[in-house]
Amino acid sequence: MCESDSIGPDGTVRLRCYQPYAKSHFFAGSCGSCPRTILIGVEAAIEMMGSGAATVGELGRRLKCSRCNRRIEGVRIAVDNRTPECIRREGRLPETMGIVVSG
Repeated sequence: MCESDSIGPDGTVRLRCYQPYAKSHFFAGSCGSCPRTILIGVEAAIEMMGSGAATVGELGRRLKCSRCNRRIEGVRIAVDNRTPECIRREGRLPETMGIVVSG
């Protein structure tokens, strides 16, 4: 997945380790106060954090809900589970490219 320093000081994986999967994976987190969910692509997360050395934990501490201004909880990796043929035909999901807020 990544080189020997793939785990950051906070015990979570560095964002750069997900770069090889950027076209099919994204990060997802939920607001603990309202029903909003934030989805952010790997490349967008690295750009927002300023470095691929940042960790998933640091990303989670940075993200806030735009509705209630509370921190996003439980950032996890999510995957586009469509078949490779479907992905080639329909293209990447918007979730893998930028920031998408739902709810």
